[in-house]
Amino acid sequence: MEMDEHMLACIKALAENRIQDAKKEAICCCLNDNTKKNKTKVTYFKKLLENGSTNMFELPPNCLNMVSHI
Repeated sequence: MEMDEHMLACIKALAENRIQDAKKEAICCCLNDNTKKNKTKVTYFKKLLENGSTNMFELPPNCLNMVSHI
């Protein structure tokens, strides 16, 4: 399977730590995938990318100290 422009852009954005750009490119990759065997997973991942994750993220210790002083 050959990588298209969106796949390469997604990898580049991840490598450069540009998460939001990577998410946009990953959504494009989901839209471009028209295989029946992947349909359920692609639909799920696309919704997750569009709506964001419900997971809570832990703040780094240096930011945690700043928040506790507010």
